[in-house]
Amino acid sequence: MYTTQHTDRIHLSQEDRAVIEALHNSGATLRAIAQVIHKHYSTVSRELARNAVQNGAYDELEAQKRCETRRLSAKFSARKIENDPTLAR
Repeated sequence: MYTTQHTDRIHLSQEDRAVIEALHNSGATLRAIAQVIHKHYSTVSRELARNAVQNGAYDELEAQKRCETRRLSAKFSARKIENDPTLAR
């Protein structure tokens, strides 16, 4: 059985995503997956919905890439002075 021990982190790690993929492919329920990775089942549900590939399957590597892209985009868009030429002066 898979387990992850970090309960203090807010974001899912790549290890969490690997566990989600393995258990989801084996037919485990959202609540069972959530219990193993010590997260709320709605977190697992959102992760599967947000990062599903075209055929509805979940790929941990693709999910990690999408997560990193979203984080970089969020950080870039938050740079108001750099992104606004009138503020940069």
